[in-house]
Amino acid sequence: MSFQQEITTPTRITCFHCGDPVRDEGLTFDGKPFCCAGCKAVYQILSEQNLHRYYDIYQAPGRSSTFSSTRFAYLDDPYAVQHLCQFSDDTTSTLTLHIPQMHCASCVWLLEQLYTFDPGITSSRVDFLKKHIHIRFANRQTTLRRVIELLASLGYEPLITLESNKPASAPNRIRTLYYRIGVAGFSFGNIMLLSLPEYFSGGNLEPDLQSGIRIFSVLLAVPVVFYAGAEYFRSAFSALRKKIVNLDLPLALGIGILFLRSLFEIAAGSSPGYLDSMSGLVFFLLIGRAFQEKTYENLNFERTYKSYFPLAVTLLDGAAERTIPVSQLVTGNRILIRHGELAPADSVLRKGSASIDYSFVTGESRPVDLGPGSLVYAGGRQMGSAIELEVVKPVSESYLSRLWNDAPAAIHHKTPYTDIANTAGKYFTAGILALAAVAGFIWAPV
Repeated sequence: MSFQQEITTPTRITCFHCGDPVRDEGLTFDGKPFCCAGCKAVYQILSEQNLHRYYDIYQAPGRSSTFSSTRFAYLDDPYAVQHLCQFSDDTTSTLTLHIPQMHCASCVWLLEQLYTFDPGITSSRVDFLKKHIHIRFANRQTTLRRVIELLASLGYEPLITLESNKPASAPNRIRTLYYRIGVAGFSFGNIMLLSLPEYFSGGNLEPDLQSGIRIFSVLLAVPVVFYAGAEYFRSAFSALRKKIVNLDLPLALGIGILFLRSLFEIAAGSSPGYLDSMSGLVFFLLIGRAFQEKTYENLNFERTYKSYFPLAVTLLDGAAERTIPVSQLVTGNRILIRHGELAPADSVLRKGSASIDYSFVTGESRPVDLGPGSLVYAGGRQMGSAIELEVVKPVSESYLSRLWNDAPAAIHHKTPYTDIANTAGKYFTAGILALAAVAGFIWAPV
């Protein structure tokens, strides 16, 4: 008789929140295993707020990235604090961080409850569309490093680069555009309302009422022309001074002609003019420009290599490791590059087996296997175990920085096709204006 021996292997228990293995007995709450008190606390907070969908969207959503105790040591450096914090004094600091892992309402809620994990955090406010979090913390109760480590332990490690918290000029331009849209929309709506009595009566209103409505419409139309639509006139005049006909010229002509023709007809008492149409034209043109600005802002790729390089790197000082800002790297430094990290400068591989992904530089995603003594270009991402590199060129003189700096010249390099397009565009606008003038002459009353 043959017997089949059944071999049972112990079931591997993982944390319900982060997915890490549960060592020893772990913790149990609500019938679910947890690896530590932190994961249990997060689950308990979410359960109390009835946000269980946080775990339905993604398995082990609180998966934390593993990092050594020295990985974020560079955040104790005053340079890092000055670089990342938008405001810092003896008591309070504020900063804005980009969180790529933010994906749902549960993430927003959890990130806005950071004060429950660290009493030193006084407030945390999330901008979901931009995936930004604005944090204010008390310097005497916590530090920048502890705040970043808390986010990383919760599975929301922020993206920290050399250009983090770089001030942008786009919001001021967008804000001014919104003001112009508001003025044009207010005038357009009120002019339309004032025009309704005259439309419905067929122009048979009492003279005093009719004059009052038309004068008030003119007063509403003045800021539309001289404020909301002023950008079109400035652009057209600037192009004409350079002997160029741009697309803003016909728009400026249309706005100006509608306004002047309306003033003439109102002064003559023949009709209410076309102030409602003129205001509506400016209003919808500005809305189109706002959509264009927001689209360009979201799809803008005019960045430098600093937008992608880390703020700090691990420096090997004999047998010890310490973290320094990338900007302080000099030729001869030995650095440690772990799995998934970018090489910040052109370096020579001194120890370890490299599998470099140059897709960030060349677009080719297939890793390149390199051995000791090989040259590793800046921007290459290590896809294997940790390697030791020796810097041969500063960050600003690396191959990637030269390649990036040469890109604008290549973009603006003129070709025969560019000249043809520019010439055709100039004559196309002039031709449209000439055609409109001929049509207006033909249809003009005799």
